[in-house]
Amino acid sequence: MSAGSWVLMGYFVSQLMRLGSNLVLTRLLVPEMFGVMAIVTTINIGVNLCTDIGLKQNIVRHERGQDPEYLNTAWTLKVIRGAFLCCLIILIGYGLQWWDGHIGGLKNTVYGHPDLPAILLVTGFNAFITGFGSTKIWLAQRNLQLNRVTLLELATQLCGILFMIAWAYRERSIWGLVLGNLLATILLSVFSHFVIQGKNNKFHLNGAIAWEFLHFGKWLFASAMITFFALHGDRVILGKYLSPDKLGVYAIAFFIADSVTTILGKLADGVFFPLLSETWRNNKGQLKQKYYKIRMAQDTLVMLVAGFLYASAPLLIKILYDDRYRDAGWMLQILTISLIGSNYTLGSRLLTVMGYPYVRTVIVSARALLLWTTVPVALKMYGLAGGLYAISCNIGIEIVIILIALYKYNILNIYREFLMLPMAVAGFFLGLGFNRLYDYLEQQALLPYFLQ
Repeated sequence: MSAGSWVLMGYFVSQLMRLGSNLVLTRLLVPEMFGVMAIVTTINIGVNLCTDIGLKQNIVRHERGQDPEYLNTAWTLKVIRGAFLCCLIILIGYGLQWWDGHIGGLKNTVYGHPDLPAILLVTGFNAFITGFGSTKIWLAQRNLQLNRVTLLELATQLCGILFMIAWAYRERSIWGLVLGNLLATILLSVFSHFVIQGKNNKFHLNGAIAWEFLHFGKWLFASAMITFFALHGDRVILGKYLSPDKLGVYAIAFFIADSVTTILGKLADGVFFPLLSETWRNNKGQLKQKYYKIRMAQDTLVMLVAGFLYASAPLLIKILYDDRYRDAGWMLQILTISLIGSNYTLGSRLLTVMGYPYVRTVIVSARALLLWTTVPVALKMYGLAGGLYAISCNIGIEIVIILIALYKYNILNIYREFLMLPMAVAGFFLGLGFNRLYDYLEQQALLPYFLQ
C-alpha cells in the first residue's frame, strides 16, 4: 500500500505537471512542433524497446538481485547499451534525411521535416546519458522503497518543464522541448547515484551473469522489439499519412488517453510485478487470489475513467485547448475505447512472474500484425476516423490471448475478469452529467465565473 501510494502520488503529480506544461506550450508553439516531437519520441521508444534485454526485470525478480556483482554487471551492460542506442538514433535521423534527398516520398510528412535529423542527434545523447543512471533505482523498486525514486523523478521532470516553458516563451521554437528533455535526463542520471540509498555502481562484467541476462532476456528482447510495432506503430503509420500539424493534434489526444495506460504500466512494473514476484517466490498458493485482488481495484478505476472520457472527451478538449486542437476531441473519444481492454494487460506481467514470458511475445506479435494490416487499409477506406477505430480495437486480440493463457495455467476466474465492466456504463453517465452541467452553466451565463 505504501509503495502503491508513492507510485500513484508520483504519477498524478507528474501528469498534472505534464498537463499544465502542455496547456502552456500549446499556446506558445504551433501544432506542427508537437507532431515532430511525437515522431522523435516514438523513434526513441522504438530503439529502446528493440534493444531491451530485461536488465531491470532480472534485478527485480532474481534471487541475486541485490548482489553487488550482479548489479555492477547489469550497470555495465546498461552503459554499453546506452552508447549503442545513441549511435542508432543518430543513424536513423540521418538515414531519413538521406532517404528524402535521394529517394523521396517524405515531403509534407513528419519524416521529411528539415529539423528532424538535428533533433534526433541531440536526443540520441539522452539514451547515452540514461545508460549511466544508477541501478539503485531498480533496486529500490525491487524492495518497494519508492519514496526517494518518486521525488527524484518529479524534481527532474519539473526542472525540464520549466526550461521548456522558458525557452518556448522566449524563442517560440521546438528546441525548448528537445533541450528540456535532455536537461531532465542529465539531472536524473546524475542524482540517481547520490540521492538513492545503496552502493555505488562500478564497471564490472561477469561473463556468466551477462550470459544469464541475455538468456532470460531473449524472450523479453523479442517481445520488446515487437511491442514497439504493436503499441507505438500507430504514430509510425500516421506519420506517413498525416501532415505534421495534424499529427500534433493527434498527439494531444493520445497524450490524454495514454495517461491511463501509463499509470497502469507504472503500477504494474513498479508495484504489482515485485509484489507478485514475492508471492510467487514465497507463497505460490496465494498467487491467483493476490492477482484478482489487484484487478478488482484496478478495473473499477479504469472502467469509470474510460466511460467518463468517452462521454466527455470533446468537451474536455474544448475547455483545455484552443480551436487549433479542437479535432483532438473526437480523436480522444475513439482512442478511449482501447482503455476498456488495457486493464487485462496485468495478466502478461503475472505470466512473466510465473516463468512464461513468451506469452507476452505472442500477444505483441498478434497486435503488431493486426495493427499494421488493418490501420493502413482503414485509413485509405474510411479516413482518419477509420484508422483510429482500427488502432483502438487492436487491444481486443490481447484480451483473448491473455484469457486463454490464464485458463491454460489454472489462473483464470472468468466471472471476475468481467465483473467490473458495468463500471464503464457508470462512468459514461457521469460524463453525460458533466456535459449537462457545463451546458447549464453556459446557458445561465455562470461559466465565466466558475472558470475564473
